[in-house]
Amino acid sequence: MAVITPVFNGAAHIAGCVASVQAQDHTDWVHVVVDNASTDDTSAIVARLAADDPRVRLVRFEEHLSMLGSWNRAMHQVPAGAEFVKHLGADDRMTPDCLRRMVEAAGPGVVMVAARWREGTIVAPTRPVPTPYLVSGREAMRAWLLGGPDTFGTPSACLYRAEALEGIDALYPPEDWPPNHPEGEPGPSTDKIGYADVLERGGFAFLPQVLTFDTDNAGAQSGVAERMRLQVPGDLDALLIVGHRFLDPDELRRRVTAVTARYARSLSKWVLLGRPLREPAFADLHHHILEHIDARLAEGGFRTARALLAPHRPVFRAARAWSARRAAAGR
Repeated sequence: MAVITPVFNGAAHIAGCVASVQAQDHTDWVHVVVDNASTDDTSAIVARLAADDPRVRLVRFEEHLSMLGSWNRAMHQVPAGAEFVKHLGADDRMTPDCLRRMVEAAGPGVVMVAARWREGTIVAPTRPVPTPYLVSGREAMRAWLLGGPDTFGTPSACLYRAEALEGIDALYPPEDWPPNHPEGEPGPSTDKIGYADVLERGGFAFLPQVLTFDTDNAGAQSGVAERMRLQVPGDLDALLIVGHRFLDPDELRRRVTAVTARYARSLSKWVLLGRPLREPAFADLHHHILEHIDARLAEGGFRTARALLAPHRPVFRAARAWSARRAAAGR
């Protein structure tokens, strides 16, 4: 069993992360902490912990990569012979029974296991999931693409069978989102795009217990997605990228139209409330998202969905330009 933790400047959290692995009642593990060229004491802290526990290993890189690039590089540090791989963020923690429960759920043919997780004060998924939940990976991905509960969760909520990762060079698509935005962040559904490659290779199990949690009371990444209203367009983008692999053409077209309509309704609400004019960052981000999504919809031939967003593109383009003019004038 390999626990992989990519980290950058995580001195405030990394000891607690390692401690949560050391507290596991499943003791057959190696914890590989992959330092993405930190400039704080992260490497020194891990080196001290590794000196006291040979199961803890430090791999340090001097080349700093983007967050997703770092995550992908870290997943390539899995020791030979590991049967299972668990991603664990530096500011995330596991309950003491996490590894044991997940390994027990990873029966023959199961390539991925996930469990409920706590992010900030929210326990997710919030929607009910039938238990026990053991299905084919394709069925699990289809359920999410068709609007079912998010049983996959954050990367730290998942465990993989190591052989199911073979040949996958980048588990997490490395492009920031939206890709045409100069300050893009990982998309809220970027991880689901990577999961699709794994889930085509076997079964999926979901556990109803909360087995991972973060130490950020706000849930940093999801907090940004919620504040900037990114989840729905992020889900739409993932649907446009992998949907054709799991849904038939009619299912895909109906679902794309439904999710696009939901995004359009959200934008209409915020336009009526004047948010694009009040918040330049909101206007700029959704301008880039709209341009990106429109290109994907055009490529897929989704004319109805394109029409739903067409009225919003000039609105956000104009709001972005208006904010730029105000900023140039020093207002």
